Amino acid sequence: MRMQLRKTGLLQAVILSTMLASTVLSAAPLRELVKPQQQYFGAALETRHLQDKQFSETLAREFNQLTPENEMKWGYLQPERGQFTFDKADQLVEFAQNNNMTVRGHALVWHIQNPDWLENGDFSKQEMLKIMEEHITTVVSHYKGKVKYWDVVNEALDDNGGFRPTLWYQALGEDYIAKAFEFAHKADPDAILVYNDYSTEGKSPKANAAYRLVKKLKEQGVPIHGIGTQAHLVVGVQPRVADIAANIERIKELGLEFHFTEVDMRIQGEATDRALQQQANMYQELARLSAYYDNVNFLTTWGITDKYSWIPSWFKGYDHGLMFDKQYQPKPAYLAVNEVFTDKAQGKFDWEPPAPLADAGRRFEAFISHQAKHPMPLDGDAAKWTNAVFYPFAYNQLGGKDLTLPAESDVSGRFALLYDDNTLYGRVERRDDKTVTSNKAQVWENDSVEVFLGFGEEFAQIRALVGEEFAPTAFQADIENYWSEDGTVLEFSITPKKTETLSGTTLGFNIALADNDTGPDATRDAQLYPVPGTNNGWQGHDFGEVFFTAQNTEISDKLKGQVVSFKAEPVEGLDANTAFDASLWANAYHYPFAFNQLNPADQTPPSQDIISGSWRVAYSGNTLYGVVHRHDNKTVTTGDDWQTDNVEIFIKIGEEFVQFRSIVGQDFQKNTFPGKHMAKWNEDGTIMQFAIELPVDNLKGKTIDWNIALADNDDGESRSSQLYPVPGNNTAYLGEQLTRLDFSQ
Repeated sequence: MRMQLRKTGLLQAVILSTMLASTVLSAAPLRELVKPQQQYFGAALETRHLQDKQFSETLAREFNQLTPENEMKWGYLQPERGQFTFDKADQLVEFAQNNNMTVRGHALVWHIQNPDWLENGDFSKQEMLKIMEEHITTVVSHYKGKVKYWDVVNEALDDNGGFRPTLWYQALGEDYIAKAFEFAHKADPDAILVYNDYSTEGKSPKANAAYRLVKKLKEQGVPIHGIGTQAHLVVGVQPRVADIAANIERIKELGLEFHFTEVDMRIQGEATDRALQQQANMYQELARLSAYYDNVNFLTTWGITDKYSWIPSWFKGYDHGLMFDKQYQPKPAYLAVNEVFTDKAQGKFDWEPPAPLADAGRRFEAFISHQAKHPMPLDGDAAKWTNAVFYPFAYNQLGGKDLTLPAESDVSGRFALLYDDNTLYGRVERRDDKTVTSNKAQVWENDSVEVFLGFGEEFAQIRALVGEEFAPTAFQADIENYWSEDGTVLEFSITPKKTETLSGTTLGFNIALADNDTGPDATRDAQLYPVPGTNNGWQGHDFGEVFFTAQNTEISDKLKGQVVSFKAEPVEGLDANTAFDASLWANAYHYPFAFNQLNPADQTPPSQDIISGSWRVAYSGNTLYGVVHRHDNKTVTTGDDWQTDNVEIFIKIGEEFVQFRSIVGQDFQKNTFPGKHMAKWNEDGTIMQFAIELPVDNLKGKTIDWNIALADNDDGESRSSQLYPVPGNNTAYLGEQLTRLDFSQ
């Protein structure tokens, strides 16, 4: 039977591959489709790639624009001062001319890949300005009339939206950006000049900073014509299309072009059918934006084939980011993009971007329910849940101000959701050292799972004791469930009669895992939820949200749950310099690090034996105090800062955003935040205390956007987990997906 299944799987793969190849053969090359649409469909490459016949043929057939991946950067063109080497870049330009392709020069000014003489030279401000002018003038003049577009300045902003402290910024201040554009324009008045950066697709703080930068340059009369966003994306972290559209529109209002300049979408692990389809959907979204907006005239991928991709060497465990695989076979992403531009060429393109997401007070990401491929049997088979996102039961709401979890061997679990039409499917995986279901007088005190759904002013509470069916409820729905014999797995289906489809909708939602360890005459020891609260789900309170994903839909612009917030109590006598005193923190809320945001498909944290932690915050006057408790089986503090074992804190007040990082055993790293701040660790790295002075007179009654993360590196190379108190996709460093911290009265 196993051999037969394997043969069947291979046959299905062959059939799928044959169908894909057949579809590709009937599709027109992309460059032919976009030719009448005033659209550039491009690729980055190095000269050596042209020696690969398949590469050069694919490039010439599919693309009408090329970008030198490296060979127009400073270190390649001027390795010694005053000595320019254009030979390799010239070969790329010649290939482009021979194949009627447009060239995008990349990049005139950058903080990386500079020659030693520039990096280590001791130059005055006037000398640095002259060096920049000489380089830009020589390079742009050499390619005048041959290179139509230039990435003049690349990555001038740091991840928080401040100015990156590059050698140019340190020597010349932010004026170096305007000067670079002026020098390039003087050398070739007909060239189109662009500012280029990463993580600037949507409306994050960095994207907002990039917008403010180009707006200021425009207002100053600086010759800038466009802004490029690199779009190095991760499959599984869906781009917010509404935010990207809103960003494009505000750039358009400035009279600037908007370019996707370095697109790739890396996959973690194997390129499964599911991952490739997710990748195709993401590529298609960018293609749709390009086809819809007339100022989005560049869609350039950072390479052609995975054979020469930069991804594996930069991102451990990732690969498969481009539209052609290592054998130059097109992936579903190619067909998805081709379909968009085919529809536009044939006058059948009718897509519109979703409306921008309003600020509904959402400070806790909705749980995601993807669409099931078909109605699902309730049989406990885990294989049918491969398309689902798993989340942990993260908070014990029976502990008052202490919401930390019991030992995982005592009780722990995770859940996932899928939907088909108007049916919600759920799976709960439960670990419990003792099961109690014999309290018949107070059924809520038994080991059970409860599901809460919110429909406007209405809500439903549905409970199933371990091993039993859901209890009857007044909620109008068809409800079924299945328990495994050992009580470790629950699967359920809920089909509300008042809802025809769940597709694209957002509902209030919560789910709870109850644990009674004492016996039928005792009360529960724990009630675990994925959100913090006070165990009032049965009253319709403390709800989170679930978003039922669908193509071309965004989460509701109206909050369907409640505003989830974390709390800081006023406490006197705290001092981050002195040893931790538990008695001073007795009145503070105690929260766990609950969600591993490094794994978008399963955000449950690793075993508590590997990494776990908790945090508390309090305040006095305008100072935020905090303590982090950390348990880690191995501490790594060397390597790239963000890849070490560390604690990161993210704070946004008004438009000001800051990221604090403390590597285990060390103080906060230097940043531009004006207030006093410090972090101090005990000797064994298990406790960190911190104090941050915030720019307000008094924190009493205030609310700030905030997040906190505990990073773990176990192999000495890269993080294995990044634990937060909320779900998300590890973009807090951009000022996105921050949660809310309320300072009690």
